[in-house]
Amino acid sequence: ARPVGSIRWLFDPALAAGAFVVEVSADRSSWTPVLTDGLLAPGEWQELAVGAEVRFVRFAFTNPAGTPVIGGLAEIEIWP
Repeated sequence: ARPVGSIRWLFDPALAAGAFVVEVSADRSSWTPVLTDGLLAPGEWQELAVGAEVRFVRFAFTNPAGTPVIGGLAEIEIWP
């Protein structure tokens, strides 16, 4: 695990759909949500302060509306 100050991400404007959460883990067996109600902003960089020792980051798409296409992450950056 390494210190993570923030996570930045960008959704592709042509593909983004659905609600999402961001979770982090040091061991990949226990996950801590750091964003539970992500809002889509396709084509705009978003940033989240984390301030924790992290080894794994995952984005989970909750898809409450049953959208046939979800996701669309174009880039993810992890900053110390």
